[in-house]
Amino acid sequence: MNDTMASVYSIENRVEIQLYPLDVFLRTQAGAAALRGQGPALPAEAIDLLRLLDGTRDVGELERKMAHLAPKRVRNVLRALLGARLARAATLAEQGGISVDFEAFFGRRG
Repeated sequence: MNDTMASVYSIENRVEIQLYPLDVFLRTQAGAAALRGQGPALPAEAIDLLRLLDGTRDVGELERKMAHLAPKRVRNVLRALLGARLARAATLAEQGGISVDFEAFFGRRG
């Protein structure tokens, strides 16, 4: 592993957050640049996971898609990508499928 890879993709860089099966993540602009080879060198498993982070797949689905890795390993790779700011949590709007009628929700009660 070269020094650039070690500094970005390391245990020290991994964020310690709880990841749940329905959490959804997507790659950041820096993550997209890394996929184009314009960033830090990443191991193959990190590149594979980064490619899957599109804001539509939850952690459970990512674990199924990357079945060649243990679920704990997938989550640790995801934590490293989050720590390196190559990935981030998707907002509800980015996840789609959630529709809120704010007028009805905040409207007057009659």
